[in-house]
Amino acid sequence: IDLIWTGPTSQQTNLRRTDQALIDLINSAKERLLIVSFAVYKARSIMIALENAAQRGVDIKIILETESESEGKIAYDTIKALGKSLKNKASIFAWPLAKRGKTPNGKPGSLHAKVGVADGHCLYLSSANLTDYAMNVNMEMGVLISGGDLPTRVEKHFIELITNGTLAEQN
Repeated sequence: IDLIWTGPTSQQTNLRRTDQALIDLINSAKERLLIVSFAVYKARSIMIALENAAQRGVDIKIILETESESEGKIAYDTIKALGKSLKNKASIFAWPLAKRGKTPNGKPGSLHAKVGVADGHCLYLSSANLTDYAMNVNMEMGVLISGGDLPTRVEKHFIELITNGTLAEQN
């Protein structure tokens, strides 16, 4: 387990950079890669790593919050922000409004998770969205877990949400 961090440094502990941890996870994928994020915007180094993974033949599933399903929480096209090349090479999913829980006053939940899983072996959990701010400017923290059963459990959880229709493929 490694702690990952974006933000000011301290003398207390040496933390791994969020962007580098995510890029390393993406680069380690040989067969499967699952990425989940609320926002995607101007994270070019991450998009390049994802495009390279697609060119290596990695099966990529990306789960995003979308403008159409967010009820105003996202004001731009997150799928378009992935870039045309990646959009055509990855399977992209969203959480339809009809499948979301709602507050007592009718407000829907958000797809707010930030997760990455490579080959069921390495798990990235972070507060950081796939944005330039999250990777370089914000204060963000997470963990990178290699081995054990947690990466596989998280991957299977999201695959089941896709299989049972809770998450819908976007065209």
